[in-house]
Amino acid sequence: MKAKGLTLIELIIVITIIGALTLGFSWYFIKTIDLWNFLSFRNEIVNQIRIGLIRMGRDIRQIKRRTPTQETIEEATESSFQFIREIDTGDVRIRYRYLTNDTEVVYEVDQDLDGVFDYSHTLLSGASSFRFTYFDSQDNVTTVPSDIYRVKITLTVTEGGEALQLHYEVFPRNFKY
Repeated sequence: MKAKGLTLIELIIVITIIGALTLGFSWYFIKTIDLWNFLSFRNEIVNQIRIGLIRMGRDIRQIKRRTPTQETIEEATESSFQFIREIDTGDVRIRYRYLTNDTEVVYEVDQDLDGVFDYSHTLLSGASSFRFTYFDSQDNVTTVPSDIYRVKITLTVTEGGEALQLHYEVFPRNFKY
Protein backbone atom coordinates (compact mmCIF):
# COMPACT_ATOMS: atom_id res chain seq x y z
CA MET A 1 0.00 0.00 0.00
CA LYS A 2 1.23 3.47 -0.86
CA ALA A 3 1.38 6.24 1.70
CA LYS A 4 -0.75 9.26 0.99
CA GLY A 5 0.73 12.75 1.21
CA LEU A 6 3.26 14.99 -0.45
CA THR A 7 6.84 14.19 -1.05
CA LEU A 8 9.52 16.71 -0.21
CA ILE A 9 10.16 17.38 -3.92
CA GLU A 10 6.48 18.15 -4.57
CA LEU A 11 6.38 20.50 -1.57
CA ILE A 12 9.49 22.37 -2.75
CA ILE A 13 8.02 22.75 -6.27
CA VAL A 14 4.72 24.16 -4.91
CA ILE A 15 6.54 26.62 -2.61
CA THR A 16 8.76 27.76 -5.52
CA ILE A 17 5.72 28.34 -7.78
CA ILE A 18 3.87 30.27 -5.06
CA GLY A 19 7.01 32.37 -4.38
CA ALA A 20 7.38 33.21 -8.09
CA LEU A 21 3.70 34.20 -8.36
CA THR A 22 3.96 36.33 -5.21
CA LEU A 23 7.05 38.05 -6.56
CA GLY A 24 5.29 38.82 -9.85
CA PHE A 25 2.17 40.19 -8.16
CA SER A 26 4.17 42.30 -5.71
CA TRP A 27 6.20 43.81 -8.57
CA TYR A 28 2.92 44.66 -10.36
CA PHE A 29 1.48 46.30 -7.23
CA ILE A 30 4.67 48.27 -6.54
CA LYS A 31 4.73 49.61 -10.13
CA THR A 32 1.03 50.55 -9.88
CA ILE A 33 1.61 52.44 -6.63
CA ASP A 34 4.67 54.23 -8.10
CA LEU A 35 2.63 55.27 -11.14
CA TRP A 36 -0.19 56.56 -8.95
CA ASN A 37 2.28 58.56 -6.82
CA PHE A 38 3.90 60.04 -9.93
CA LEU A 39 0.57 61.02 -11.50
CA SER A 40 -0.80 62.55 -8.31
CA PHE A 41 2.45 64.54 -7.83
CA ARG A 42 2.29 65.72 -11.44
CA ASN A 43 -1.36 66.63 -11.05
CA GLU A 44 -0.53 68.70 -7.97
CA ILE A 45 2.20 70.60 -9.86
CA VAL A 46 -0.09 71.25 -12.83
CA ASN A 47 -2.82 72.59 -10.55
CA GLN A 48 -0.42 74.95 -8.76
CA ILE A 49 0.93 76.23 -12.08
CA ARG A 50 -2.56 76.61 -13.50
CA ILE A 51 -3.62 78.76 -10.53
CA GLY A 52 -0.61 81.04 -11.06
CA LEU A 53 -1.25 81.36 -14.80
CA ILE A 54 -4.93 82.10 -14.25
CA ARG A 55 -3.98 84.83 -11.76
CA MET A 56 -1.64 86.40 -14.31
CA GLY A 57 -4.26 86.13 -17.03
CA ARG A 58 -6.90 87.78 -14.87
CA ASP A 59 -4.65 90.76 -14.16
CA ILE A 60 -3.52 91.09 -17.79
CA ARG A 61 -7.14 91.03 -19.00
CA GLN A 62 -7.83 94.02 -16.74
CA ILE A 63 -5.07 96.29 -18.08
CA LYS A 64 -6.30 99.87 -18.04
CA ARG A 65 -7.44 101.31 -21.38
CA ARG A 66 -4.78 103.29 -23.22
CA THR A 67 -5.23 107.01 -23.66
CA PRO A 68 -3.37 109.40 -25.95
CA THR A 69 -1.51 110.74 -22.92
CA GLN A 70 -0.89 107.47 -21.05
CA GLU A 71 0.54 104.14 -22.18
CA THR A 72 -0.68 101.58 -19.66
CA ILE A 73 1.88 98.91 -20.54
CA GLU A 74 5.14 100.23 -19.12
CA GLU A 75 7.49 97.29 -19.60
CA ALA A 76 7.21 94.31 -21.93
CA THR A 77 10.25 92.05 -22.01
CA GLU A 78 10.66 88.31 -22.26
CA SER A 79 11.04 87.93 -18.50
CA SER A 80 9.04 90.89 -17.17
CA PHE A 81 5.67 92.49 -17.81
CA GLN A 82 4.63 95.69 -16.06
CA PHE A 83 1.33 97.50 -16.57
CA ILE A 84 -1.32 99.72 -15.00
CA ARG A 85 -4.50 97.99 -13.91
CA GLU A 86 -7.71 99.74 -12.98
CA ILE A 87 -9.41 98.58 -9.79
CA ASP A 88 -12.36 99.91 -7.76
CA THR A 89 -10.21 102.15 -5.56
CA GLY A 90 -8.07 103.57 -8.39
CA ASP A 91 -5.13 102.45 -10.47
CA VAL A 92 -2.33 100.10 -9.41
CA ARG A 93 0.92 99.15 -11.11
CA ILE A 94 1.47 95.41 -11.44
CA ARG A 95 4.65 93.66 -12.47
CA TYR A 96 5.31 90.00 -13.10
CA ARG A 97 9.01 89.06 -13.22
CA TYR A 98 10.90 85.83 -13.71
CA LEU A 99 13.91 85.56 -11.41
CA THR A 100 16.25 83.23 -13.26
CA ASN A 101 18.57 82.50 -10.33
CA ASP A 102 15.71 81.66 -7.97
CA THR A 103 13.53 79.99 -10.65
CA GLU A 104 10.60 82.00 -9.36
CA VAL A 105 7.89 84.13 -10.91
CA VAL A 106 7.29 87.13 -8.68
CA TYR A 107 4.11 89.21 -8.46
CA GLU A 108 4.64 92.84 -7.39
CA VAL A 109 2.13 95.65 -6.74
CA ASP A 110 2.69 99.42 -6.53
CA GLN A 111 -0.56 100.66 -5.01
CA ASP A 112 0.12 104.40 -5.12
CA LEU A 113 1.99 104.51 -8.47
CA ASP A 114 5.08 106.09 -6.87
CA GLY A 115 7.51 103.64 -8.50
CA VAL A 116 8.11 101.70 -5.28
CA PHE A 117 6.49 98.30 -5.16
CA ASP A 118 4.55 98.02 -1.90
CA TYR A 119 3.76 94.34 -2.11
CA SER A 120 5.71 91.42 -3.52
CA HIS A 121 5.34 87.66 -3.30
CA THR A 122 6.34 84.52 -5.15
CA LEU A 123 3.56 83.44 -7.48
CA LEU A 124 5.27 80.34 -8.89
CA SER A 125 8.45 78.58 -7.83
CA GLY A 126 10.48 75.85 -9.48
CA ALA A 127 10.11 77.24 -13.00
CA SER A 128 12.97 76.07 -15.20
CA SER A 129 11.95 78.60 -17.87
CA PHE A 130 9.39 81.36 -18.16
CA ARG A 131 8.72 83.68 -21.08
CA PHE A 132 6.30 86.37 -22.16
CA THR A 133 5.69 86.71 -25.89
CA TYR A 134 3.74 89.69 -27.21
CA PHE A 135 1.75 89.85 -30.43
CA ASP A 136 0.22 92.73 -32.36
CA SER A 137 -3.22 92.65 -34.01
CA GLN A 138 -1.70 91.03 -37.13
CA ASP A 139 -0.24 88.15 -35.05
CA ASN A 140 3.33 89.38 -35.46
CA VAL A 141 5.68 89.22 -32.48
CA THR A 142 6.25 92.69 -31.04
CA THR A 143 8.03 94.34 -28.12
CA VAL A 144 6.48 97.78 -28.63
CA PRO A 145 4.05 98.32 -25.71
CA SER A 146 1.58 100.36 -27.75
CA ASP A 147 1.27 97.54 -30.33
CA ILE A 148 0.52 94.72 -27.89
CA TYR A 149 -2.77 93.01 -28.65
CA ARG A 150 -2.21 89.54 -27.19
CA VAL A 151 0.15 88.14 -24.53
CA LYS A 152 1.37 84.55 -24.52
CA ILE A 153 2.88 83.11 -21.34
CA THR A 154 5.07 80.01 -21.61
CA LEU A 155 6.14 78.24 -18.44
CA THR A 156 8.28 75.11 -18.07
CA VAL A 157 8.69 73.23 -14.81
CA THR A 158 11.09 70.31 -14.45
CA GLU A 159 10.43 67.87 -11.62
CA GLY A 160 11.81 64.39 -11.23
CA GLY A 161 13.57 64.50 -14.58
CA GLU A 162 10.37 65.27 -16.49
CA ALA A 163 9.68 68.67 -18.06
CA LEU A 164 6.15 70.00 -18.11
CA GLN A 165 5.38 73.00 -20.33
CA LEU A 166 2.21 75.08 -20.20
CA HIS A 167 1.08 77.90 -22.49
CA TYR A 168 -1.49 80.54 -21.66
CA GLU A 169 -2.69 83.28 -24.00
CA VAL A 170 -4.46 86.42 -22.87
CA PHE A 171 -6.25 89.22 -24.72
CA PRO A 172 -6.43 92.41 -22.64
CA ARG A 173 -10.14 93.35 -22.60
CA ASN A 174 -9.73 97.10 -22.69
CA PHE A 175 -7.72 97.22 -25.92
CA LYS A 176 -9.43 97.73 -29.25
CA TYR A 177 -9.79 94.55 -31.28
